[in-house]
Amino acid sequence: MAEAVIIGSGPAGSIAAHELARQGWSVTVLERGRNLRPGFGEVESRDLGTLYANDEIKTTRHFGFPHPRLEPVTGRTQSEAADGVARSVQGTHVSLGAAVGGTSLHYNAKFPRFWRQDFTQRSDLGPVDGAQVADWPISYDELAPYYDEVEHTIGVQGDVNQMPARTLEQAPRARQFVMPPNPTGYAARLLARGAMNVGWEPFPYPAAVNSQVFDGRPACNSCGLCSSFGCPINARGDASTRVTYGELIGGQRFSMTLKRQARRKSPGSWTILGTSAPRIDLPDLVTGRFEFVDNVRVPEMVHGRVVRPPVVGATVVSVDDSSVTGLSGVLKVVVKNDFVGIVAERLWQAIQAVNRLTVTWSQGTGLPSQRGFYDHLRNHPSRRSTSVV
Repeated sequence: MAEAVIIGSGPAGSIAAHELARQGWSVTVLERGRNLRPGFGEVESRDLGTLYANDEIKTTRHFGFPHPRLEPVTGRTQSEAADGVARSVQGTHVSLGAAVGGTSLHYNAKFPRFWRQDFTQRSDLGPVDGAQVADWPISYDELAPYYDEVEHTIGVQGDVNQMPARTLEQAPRARQFVMPPNPTGYAARLLARGAMNVGWEPFPYPAAVNSQVFDGRPACNSCGLCSSFGCPINARGDASTRVTYGELIGGQRFSMTLKRQARRKSPGSWTILGTSAPRIDLPDLVTGRFEFVDNVRVPEMVHGRVVRPPVVGATVVSVDDSSVTGLSGVLKVVVKNDFVGIVAERLWQAIQAVNRLTVTWSQGTGLPSQRGFYDHLRNHPSRRSTSVV
């Protein structure tokens, strides 16, 4: 029998293990993280337990993630490597998973497809100096059947009939999704309305989240904690909820022999396990040092802030530039049609100027009633109001 050892039980490793096992291979999957789904490998996915909860404290303690002290992710630029710098960043700078199921246990379950144009960018756009750019060796049409199989196996919600023609032209689909979209939340409806007002075409995005009972697992309760959190009710499709170990081995028995000679290290020789791990990531978080993209600074960088109208549909009547005259750091007041903004040297200066700037707005239209909100969105004429500032 052919044998394979797969390192990592995330989406890629799990699919590889599944397909090899289906072809009769003996597959061993090695995973550094622990199992956070009680019953995994013993019961059907619909009956799995979970140690996840809507608990933000668990996330700050790296639950399901690599610990930045015990398993740090390090990095350096190419120029730093040439200068002999071992590392310039260290901690958890990427959202890797450390559990059975890998990163799929805390992803936000969005299920996009590459577009046809993504496979031929070098041919379409030409080479890029200093970069190794190449067309894909396969086309979208060759990959599409596998997209389809994964989506229908894991369970992806969506509605082909609501997808824009441009999207379907670039990423056509052979059949409808296995589940309809979840109900659209209030904030998303507001965003959709704004998008339509500028001529865009919002649609329910494909997501591996149950909008109804699927594979014995419940429908999503729209708790809102997807990205960076494990699903507390197993309503999200991931690498650990769809296929059990029993299904992987096809009813066969394990034939691996364990060697009794393998012994654990004496606890007295442990250097990390059982010791208190210092939170070396906390100083950077507390002091605001470079950690997040919001902290990026480039030469001659300035900051902008948008002045929002008090009600929906309000238009600019007048703007009194003199109301911010003399405020430190303010570089410019920008007015384009009904767009009003502030440009300043620092972000806090822009915020202060926005709060100080005197803008007179029209009465506005306000929001439609909740009862007729859906009909309003469908019947409201779209208009393009893009401004380049």
